[in-house]
Amino acid sequence: MYVSADSADVWSEPSLFELDKSGRPAGLAGVPPDYFNTKGQLWGNPTYDWNELRRKNYSWWIRRFSRMFELYD
Repeated sequence: MYVSADSADVWSEPSLFELDKSGRPAGLAGVPPDYFNTKGQLWGNPTYDWNELRRKNYSWWIRRFSRMFELYD
């Protein structure tokens, strides 16, 4: 589950994503080439800074899923 580079998530908590000094994605999500798509896929979403997420005890993910559980069954 990725978010857009211009999402409220990236805007409000940029430290949770791998961004360059200008705030643009330093890495982009996608998948490498495989049997089904020889060119791979570049999705264009910023990648997560998993070290920072771990340091913050994954609170961003916990809040996100908690809210989803309130909205959906």
